[in-house]
Amino acid sequence: MRRKAFTGLVIVIFELSLLLPQLSSAIPAMPSSASTSIQLICPPTSLPGGEGSGGLIRIGTCEANPEGDTFLLFVGSISPYNVSMASVTDDHNPNSAWIGPVSCATSTDRNGGNNYFYYLESSVAAEHGVIIKVTPTAGDTFNSALLVEAKGLDSKSLIDQCATNSDQKANIVISSPTVTTKYPSELLVAWGSCENLSSSMYVGFTAWTFLHAHYGMTGVGGCQAGLRIVNTTGSYKAEFEQSDVGTYANSFVTFKAAVQPVK
Repeated sequence: MRRKAFTGLVIVIFELSLLLPQLSSAIPAMPSSASTSIQLICPPTSLPGGEGSGGLIRIGTCEANPEGDTFLLFVGSISPYNVSMASVTDDHNPNSAWIGPVSCATSTDRNGGNNYFYYLESSVAAEHGVIIKVTPTAGDTFNSALLVEAKGLDSKSLIDQCATNSDQKANIVISSPTVTTKYPSELLVAWGSCENLSSSMYVGFTAWTFLHAHYGMTGVGGCQAGLRIVNTTGSYKAEFEQSDVGTYANSFVTFKAAVQPVK
């Protein structure tokens, strides 16, 4: 995605506070997930996220008491590309509870930025929700992140497959790597950075849900982000449509459900 370069010597820290309403009691099940233990706590088309220029981002969970939930944090479009992540922390769990960045999920597009994945296996109880801080290594950057809050994942053996493709040649289509899952019931998430905007899955990928977040954020900072729940093993990939021909990078991780279908 093309953005105006930062100028000047003064670094201003930008904070975006998002604490979403208590939605968990009225959230419909995601289509085709009846035979899986995976439950998305936030509606799949309005997941909490944040973006901004200048440094640290704050993201709020969407329910009041997320005890036992797994937090999957997808950080994307950190630009310029030579800036990386410093930390992910929150106001209830110990800093050491956050795992990441997961090296197999880190991807880079020199025109769009860097992409990272962090997770928290199981959060403590929080009466008024959890506020997560996403901090890059520099304050004069464009940053964005999406939080997926889920129940029913195997928190002790969370990741099944993990793959990336970096610095891909310019194309109107953003293609993720292809991965082959080992378990029938899994949550698939593909996200990344791009030279131009993306706001939808590509033609034919209707089984995927493009992640439109609250507060005007689309995808991860205007680039690609989508998820899918599957109930059979197989080879999977995601494709997104870019608003114009451009370079891109994509990260693709699959997450194992705690309960698998009985054969």
